[in-house]
Amino acid sequence: MLGLYEKRKVTYTCCYTSELSSTIHLHHEIEIVWAGHDGIVAVCDGKTYELNRNDLFVAFPNRIHHYQDKKSDQKNVLMIFQPEQFPGFSELLKSKKPDAPVLRNCSKRIRSAISGITEVMNTDLPYLEQVLTGYMTVIMGEIAKELTFSDLNQNDINGLHRLLEFCSYNYTRDITLDLLNKELYMSRFYISRLFNDSLGISMNDYVNTLRVTEAKRLLKDDNIPITEIAQQVGFGTPRTFNRVFLAQTGRTPRDYRKKHLKT
Repeated sequence: MLGLYEKRKVTYTCCYTSELSSTIHLHHEIEIVWAGHDGIVAVCDGKTYELNRNDLFVAFPNRIHHYQDKKSDQKNVLMIFQPEQFPGFSELLKSKKPDAPVLRNCSKRIRSAISGITEVMNTDLPYLEQVLTGYMTVIMGEIAKELTFSDLNQNDINGLHRLLEFCSYNYTRDITLDLLNKELYMSRFYISRLFNDSLGISMNDYVNTLRVTEAKRLLKDDNIPITEIAQQVGFGTPRTFNRVFLAQTGRTPRDYRKKHLKT
């Protein structure tokens, strides 16, 4: 970990990492990954992008994304920062989205800016906030210059926020299209379209992803029976839990626990 810089309303995160989040997520911040090796797969708004070394992936605020990363000792650079620090790009960040959020073989200017960020993040450099903003502005300028953009559908963004928030708080329940229709006053067709078009998966698959993510956390505690974990995270039967967990992780819950405990 290179470090976390936080000062009141301004937060920067920058770290070397070989593990990028495989959980589907979105947030208000801008997230940028510089690929340190070939084979990373970034998924944004349901579309898949394979990254090679020195490619740059950018997730604009409120874009749904996650990663599939081949095992490698090579480190990637992960940067997360708040859009409010860049008023010159506020209209772009607020109303547009990249048509394809990847810069291939990113420029020397971007590489120099990333190098500068990683060098100063753990220091008490005078005017650190201003220095970091300068480096990030260089990166944002290159992104704005090189990528093409299209308009956002704000209604879909608001609908997705409501759907994902409801699922994140209620995934242990038996979530169905009828339940979402009743709780959120959205038609079943609209809900299905949002999931399939924006996430590239069905509503059931997304809910199961949330369940498996929580199950992986609980499996690290050897004192909780696997059948109890299955029930806690919302699977109706241990058999269904095993099937879904195996499909998403490549291991059964028992094998996952053994590997983690051995590690």
